[in-house]
Amino acid sequence: MQLLSKTCIFALGLLLCATVAFAETTGKQHGSPIQTLEDYDRAILGDPDNAELYKKRGTAYKKLGQYNNALGDFSRAIQLNANDAGCYYYRGNLYRKLRRYRRAIEDFNQAIRLAPDNARAYNYRGITYKNIGRYQQAIKDYDEAIRLDPENADVYVNRGVAYKKLGRYQNAVKDYDRAIAIDPDNARAYHNRGVTKKKLGQYQSAIEDYDRAIQLDPHNARTFIGRGVAYKNLRQYDLAIKDYNRAISLTPQSAEAYIV
Repeated sequence: MQLLSKTCIFALGLLLCATVAFAETTGKQHGSPIQTLEDYDRAILGDPDNAELYKKRGTAYKKLGQYNNALGDFSRAIQLNANDAGCYYYRGNLYRKLRRYRRAIEDFNQAIRLAPDNARAYNYRGITYKNIGRYQQAIKDYDEAIRLDPENADVYVNRGVAYKKLGRYQNAVKDYDRAIAIDPDNARAYHNRGVTKKKLGQYQSAIEDYDRAIQLDPHNARTFIGRGVAYKNLRQYDLAIKDYNRAISLTPQSAEAYIV
């Protein structure tokens, strides 16, 4: 009987490992979060104290946009393993998406304490500070993210936006220049450089940046609005109206293109 029990336990362990492995491979092969969720559900039933399973199921929920379910799984993973920096980072990003900025910053703080070389945590904490208007604090985090990962174009764009918010337009342009040097197809960098040049009164140069941004991302209504404003300031009213009409067709519910 004792030998039989040990055999059963061993078989159950093999079944659990196979279930987890199947969950991971099906997710990779088919890219289907739904299928992954079902497999993780079964795996968690067999091993309810496995923090990694909750973390991975939380990631699947996040991909589906089921943020509250994802929050629950990341929180449970943290209860089971309070030293996993990744869980704090993922949960912090969810809080940020849900505009629960104080909670997001708390999680990014803990993620950084546990993994001080995590450039992404600094970047997203910077984004969160920017969201609440703490631009100087955001810049400090972007500085650190750039020190850790100097070839990430998006961080330069983010820092440029913070500089722009502070009226430090030349610093902003330098960051957008650097982002474009790293990633010449970065639509955000061209768009934001166009915005900043427009504020500097460099309307023709701004239009050239908006042109490139539109080539890369033809569905961003705000780029058409920005280019329309630049055309208007150059008294090219027909082109301005054409851009406003395009912006309205993309986002008819937005009032901005109607009133610029």
